[in-house]
Amino acid sequence: MRRKILITISIFSLNFLLNSCAGGKSAAQTATPEIPTPTPAPLRNLTICLGYEPSSLYLYGTNSQATWSVLEAIYDGPIDTRNYQPVPVILEKMPAFDDSDAAFQPLGVQAGDEILDADGNLITLTEGVELYPRGCTSPDCILTWDGTSQLQMDQLVV
Repeated sequence: MRRKILITISIFSLNFLLNSCAGGKSAAQTATPEIPTPTPAPLRNLTICLGYEPSSLYLYGTNSQATWSVLEAIYDGPIDTRNYQPVPVILEKMPAFDDSDAAFQPLGVQAGDEILDADGNLITLTEGVELYPRGCTSPDCILTWDGTSQLQMDQLVV
């Protein structure tokens, strides 16, 4: 008999233990959704490998390949160079003299005006400057300005 009592107590104890661990039905809990925190945008780095550091990044200052490599990364101009050919980026097509998209027009210049000298440098016009006068496109007709005579140059209009 003792065994029956022990088995009965064991069954009740086990039943009590299992029911207490399972927990009762509780009121329905609403889960609050976790709002994910946005991941910060990754830093954008651009590495340009150059043989040397450009002396200036002024757009009209120098004409070195190192300068233009950096400026091409910063500015997306109207024209890019691909396979050594100019390609329009924000233009519909490349301007051409053949279809009158581009033309030279005469422009009177005087001392103090900014011009391109015979070497293609942007300078202030002063006496003794060598330049291409209107209609001149070869080195044979380069003119050294005397500082007083009337002068016209070609201005490219696109």
